[in-house]
Amino acid sequence: MKKLNKIISAGLAVALAGTLCGCSVEFGTRKEPAKSAVVAHPTSADYPEEMDIKYEDFSKEYKLLLVNNNILDDQAEGYAAACEQQRYTIIQTLINERILHQKAKEFGVYELSEEDKQSIETEYQDTIDQLETRLGEYAAAQTSDTELSDEEKKELGAKELDKRLEQAGMEREYFRTMMESSLIITNLEDYVIAGVERSKAEEKLKELQNTAEELYKSNKAMYENSGYGQIPYTDMWLPSGARKIKHVLLSFDSETQTEIRSLRSEGKDDEADKLRDESAEKLKEKREEIEKKYDDGTSIDDLISEYNTDPGVSTYPDGYTVIPDGTTFVEEFQTAAFVPEKIGDRTFCVTDYGVHIMVYAADAKISDSSLESIADEIYTDLQAEEFSTKMSEWSDEYAYEIDYDALRLTDPNAPSDTAEDESSNAE
Repeated sequence: MKKLNKIISAGLAVALAGTLCGCSVEFGTRKEPAKSAVVAHPTSADYPEEMDIKYEDFSKEYKLLLVNNNILDDQAEGYAAACEQQRYTIIQTLINERILHQKAKEFGVYELSEEDKQSIETEYQDTIDQLETRLGEYAAAQTSDTELSDEEKKELGAKELDKRLEQAGMEREYFRTMMESSLIITNLEDYVIAGVERSKAEEKLKELQNTAEELYKSNKAMYENSGYGQIPYTDMWLPSGARKIKHVLLSFDSETQTEIRSLRSEGKDDEADKLRDESAEKLKEKREEIEKKYDDGTSIDDLISEYNTDPGVSTYPDGYTVIPDGTTFVEEFQTAAFVPEKIGDRTFCVTDYGVHIMVYAADAKISDSSLESIADEIYTDLQAEEFSTKMSEWSDEYAYEIDYDALRLTDPNAPSDTAEDESSNAE
């Protein structure tokens, strides 16, 4: 089955993931609007009547949320602000649903296929089964009978589910309706993003690679620390000469490292260097032992497993990528990385962390498969941007008006008290 669209039902999300309360909820004495009262409607001309949102539509979603979270009074201290935010979320969700359904009808993707309906039915039955099981376990824990069978627990769960839905003014059919709505929106999304060509992602990737190359030439630090979203530039483009370096770190003890840092911060670099050299000399025998094992044929990976104290190595099993004139690594490590002349050669350096036995493991390159994955991610982003753009256009097209008073919401467009005070002072 296609993925359920996440924006569609706040109530469904709560029903599936909310806390397992069981108390009867009282909704207070505040007089509610009539169920048929329209609490949000488009301001555009000649819109279909079904785009109106009635209080009953809103109330079901909101009450299910309160029921499932055992909120007896949504104005109680500690709940009021969060509940108001949920009311905002629910009305906006319902508005989005109406707009998207209308667009699905206009584009001819509103009607579900028989295959879609069957998938929804399967999903619906699975959802009901899960809810009855979870609620049954909860209900059984509230009884003194510890010998209930799974079937008896399931019966308790079914009753609990129906009770909660009744409190919210809903029936089980609600879940099927929400699933249908979600799939309609998914179909609309598929229709819209179908117009985004994959070649656009490849063009975007090429632009990013060009940007990475220019940054490397002009500002290596920015090149190493920037990128597209969560994708570093170093994953898209590498300069000629970039290397993969594997190393074994023989760390100084924490007390020595702390003392070296302290001396550096006080501007006593000579003393820090002296302490570092003395500490490295104590590790000379161990360093030479590792170097001899490597020269005798032991792989660097085996030596890393046996001797290394750098926790970061496990995150980079292929080695660290070191670029010419890079700024990511400390100066000593950066310089030493380019001492070996050919792949397989070794060297060592001393830093404030300890002694590093380093091997030029390979030339650093970005594989075609990695670039393909990045292009896929960019493509997904472009599709999301396209749908978001359309959603923004459609929202402007219908420009819903909300009855904030009826929903007990603060009108975000109303003048603030601060603005009124300033206006009074100006007079």
